[in-house]
Amino acid sequence: MCLIPRSVIEEVGLALPVFIKWDDAEYGLRARKHGYPTVSMPGVAAWHVPWQDKNDAHDWQAYYHVRNRVITALLHSPYDHGGALVSESAETQVQHLLSMQYSTAALRVLALEDVLSGPDHLHRDLLSKMASCAPSARSTPTPSPSPTSRTSRRSGGASRRRGAATRRLRRTSSGW
Repeated sequence: MCLIPRSVIEEVGLALPVFIKWDDAEYGLRARKHGYPTVSMPGVAAWHVPWQDKNDAHDWQAYYHVRNRVITALLHSPYDHGGALVSESAETQVQHLLSMQYSTAALRVLALEDVLSGPDHLHRDLLSKMASCAPSARSTPTPSPSPTSRTSRRSGGASRRRGAATRRLRRTSSGW
């Protein structure tokens, strides 16, 4: 929950029409540029599902993760061209492709295409983009492992190593 005085909204403007993911971060960064601090209230809490439990970068929300992160970086990063954003995004894209998460990879490409098309699509597509991303995620096949490809109990070492790699991947891909 967020309480913003009307005078701040009049000076800073409304939040960008970016729907979910990074909308609050972008607004906070913009407000800070205008000299407004963020205040935390002791004893007040909001419950959110932990990032590692959401796994929402593998469905239609992948589009919003990428698009809104890039928009926020382009608008507010102190580094030229968003710093390491491009190389980190490319690395994550390769990880999705190598993991055969083709629908996620396709949504990430769509997000970058929309960013490159300029800001006009933000208002125009606000009500329709989510609906167009969900069918895209369903229509792009993402193979699932067959029952015969599971690791047997005897190869527990490989399974543990794979688990550590997955945890590392999860930490790096959601550690914005």
